[in-house]
Amino acid sequence: MMSIDRQYIEHKKDVVRSGNCSLLKEWQNHSKITVDQMIEMVEWIEEDPEKNYAALTADGWKPLTKRTERTLTVFRDLEGNAWDGETFRMPVPEKQQEIYGKTMDRTQKVAISYGDLRFITRDFDEDASEVKEVRL
Repeated sequence: MMSIDRQYIEHKKDVVRSGNCSLLKEWQNHSKITVDQMIEMVEWIEEDPEKNYAALTADGWKPLTKRTERTLTVFRDLEGNAWDGETFRMPVPEKQQEIYGKTMDRTQKVAISYGDLRFITRDFDEDASEVKEVRL
C-alpha cells in the first residue's frame, strides 16, 4: 500500500474549505454535495487509495470499493452491490421540452479515484505563490 502524506491530505482539505476547489464547484453544479461531504470523501479515498473510490450522488457522495472479479473490475457499494451509476434530474433543452417536459432523470456514472484527487489542489497550487506544487 502507498504511504500517505498527512500534510498533503490536510492541504487538500484546506483547499476544499477555502472555497478554491474547482472540483467541488463543478460537482455542486450537479449535486447537493457540501464542503464537509467533500472532506469526508477525500478522507475515505486516502484511507485506502488502491481500493477506495467515491461516486457523486444527487445528495452528496457514496463510498465505493474497487474489486477484481475473475477478469472484470467491478465497483461495489459498502453493502456489496455492484454500482451502476446514480440518477440525476437534468434540465431538458427547450426544443425537446414539449416531448419530455422541463426535466428528466438520467443515470450517470461520475466517480473519483485517488489519482483524481490532484484536481482538488491543481488550480489552487498553480495560482497561489505561497503554496508549492506537490507531486504524487
